[in-house]
Amino acid sequence: MPREPWFNTTIAVSHRWLHPDHPDPDRSQYNELMALGENLGLHGNQAFLIDYCSLPQVPRGPDEASWFREHLPGFQTQFKYVTVVLNVGSADYSTRAWCMLSSCWRQ
Repeated sequence: MPREPWFNTTIAVSHRWLHPDHPDPDRSQYNELMALGENLGLHGNQAFLIDYCSLPQVPRGPDEASWFREHLPGFQTQFKYVTVVLNVGSADYSTRAWCMLSSCWRQ
């Protein structure tokens, strides 16, 4: 039986981008996240915070760049609540700046 969404809050997802142009070109991280949700019995309405989907990516237009600068601090604070780390492609996770930042934000 699926449980209610964790803490009724968003779960932040930390992962390594598997390609410079797209974080998950073969959907392996998506599949890992879906399996994790199923294994944990998460509710089908559980919200996840994923950078690629949540923030405008490069190249950004002027309006997107302004929005990005304004909202990045709020995005970062979400990692201090509930964060999952995807393992697919993460052999060098600890050498990636954004990965390490999201790890530090969890503290």
